[in-house]
Amino acid sequence: HLDHYTIHPVTDADVPALQGLLEADPAYSLIVDGVVPGPNAAREMLDEELPPGFAPERRHMYLVERGDGPAALIELLDGFPEPDIWYLGFLFVAPWERNSGLGRKLLAAVYAHVAAKGGRAVRLGVMDANVDARRLYDREGFAFVKAATRPFRDGRPASLSVLQRPV
Repeated sequence: HLDHYTIHPVTDADVPALQGLLEADPAYSLIVDGVVPGPNAAREMLDEELPPGFAPERRHMYLVERGDGPAALIELLDGFPEPDIWYLGFLFVAPWERNSGLGRKLLAAVYAHVAAKGGRAVRLGVMDANVDARRLYDREGFAFVKAATRPFRDGRPASLSVLQRPV
């Protein structure tokens, strides 16, 4: 079902492609970060601080490509916040790939991967302002866990919903 795509772990060599992906949709960055992506947004994302005590090797970032260009980015935290739950920190589908079914196909691949690794559920946080993503997660069977807030990059509070789905 992902026949026309390749998926590989993100490396430093992918930073320019990731930067282009982020810059392609400044409205998304406004929703999730409160600011448009700066010139080092991709590097900053890769260097983002992990939860206290979380081992860096349990953070998995994947670049999804179609042809010679980026199509999506996925971040998974293995065993967070509980040993048998994986946290979907990031699922960004390029604007030119949206409404093609790619998001649902990637989620199906995430569920299969997490189940194969012994996980029982996928958890995520979706910004309340990101109504399109919330609609997708609702259709996918994610259930509301709790409301939360986190700061935007400029310090303003941002509201989000924590959702979870069994795999």
